[in-house]
Amino acid sequence: MDERVEGDLTNKVGYAKPPKHTRFTKGRSGNPKGRPTGSKNLATMMIEELTQTVARHRCQNAYELWPSICAIAYNLEASPR
Repeated sequence: MDERVEGDLTNKVGYAKPPKHTRFTKGRSGNPKGRPTGSKNLATMMIEELTQTVARHRCQNAYELWPSICAIAYNLEASPR
C-alpha cells in the first residue's frame, strides 16, 4: 500500500481508495454536463428505423410500401431454413 502524508493525517491509497485530491467534490456528479438535449436512446432509434416504409416488389413494375418491420418478418418467414 502506498501511504501519502498530508499535514498530520496519513491517508492510505489503494484499491477503492483514490487520493483525496482526485475524488469528486461533494454536490458534484461524475458527469456534470449530462446527456445532451435532443439525443435519442437506442429504443427510440430502433422504433424510428423499424417504422419507416420500404418498397417491396410484387412483380416487374409493381411494388407496394411496407413498414420495414413487416418486410423483415416476411423475409425471415420466407427464407429457407
